[in-house]
Amino acid sequence: MGGEPLVEIGRTAALEAEWARCRWIWNECVARSEKAHAEDDKCGPARLDKMLTEARTANAWLREGGSTGDFSSIQNLRYAFKDAAKHGVTVLASSGDGGATNTTADGDGDYPYKVNSWPSSDPLVTSVGGTQLHLDDDGDRIAPDSVYNDDGAGGGGQSHVFARPSYQDGVKQVVGDRRGTPDISMSAAVNGGAWVYSSYDPKAVGWEVYVGTSEASPLFAGIAALADQVAGHRLGDIHQALYALYAQSAQNPSTGIVDVRDGTNNSYSGVTGYTAVKGYDMATGVGTIDAARFVPALAKEG
Repeated sequence: MGGEPLVEIGRTAALEAEWARCRWIWNECVARSEKAHAEDDKCGPARLDKMLTEARTANAWLREGGSTGDFSSIQNLRYAFKDAAKHGVTVLASSGDGGATNTTADGDGDYPYKVNSWPSSDPLVTSVGGTQLHLDDDGDRIAPDSVYNDDGAGGGGQSHVFARPSYQDGVKQVVGDRRGTPDISMSAAVNGGAWVYSSYDPKAVGWEVYVGTSEASPLFAGIAALADQVAGHRLGDIHQALYALYAQSAQNPSTGIVDVRDGTNNSYSGVTGYTAVKGYDMATGVGTIDAARFVPALAKEG
């Protein structure tokens, strides 16, 4: 009997341990969110992040899951995204809830300078940032969307790993020679979160308010799925189509791309972020969408 099965067993055990940590974190977040909701308290990404950081500090088992990566480790993980692109699968990722910064590697706080979030920074991944909706009690807009920045802020910035992809050549005056995020943004603010029915944890089945870019990315996933259906085929990597539509959007509202340019920003945790201005910016990307127009436009362009 060779050694390879033992290696695989070791890997399986490690993966099972990581999965157990993921389940614990999920269940703890759900429990804390439910408690806050029951007490009519505020519980957004920043508070949950602080809670998990404290739990990791106090629990050696959770700390065992932490690791310090480097750029090569990110490059080595790209095989999944390459395979997805090859098979026509659209890959999305949340741009993060730390504005222009993010949580430190040890989970003990935020970096005091600008960093970018992976995997949304990968050029094969559509990075989804966050907006704040302004609605009346009937759900009608009373003001244009602004940048998500209440208990957390939409992530965005320049990648330190990836160079500017060709589809961002049209916004090189903003992103420079690096990959810039986000690409597009959807509702993410704590004030205006989405009610979601969850049955993942059989002990905590029910309705919960989901917020942050972890709300925004699934929202846009639904939009991409609708565009697939309209097109009659998988659109795959949508970057070329998205930025082609953006290039037309200022003169052609039928693209469904809606610029976010009210001057709000994603500054967070003492780190100055980016401001929502006319055109592409690293606060909301190309902006947000009018789904009724964007879905058929993306289906046609893709």
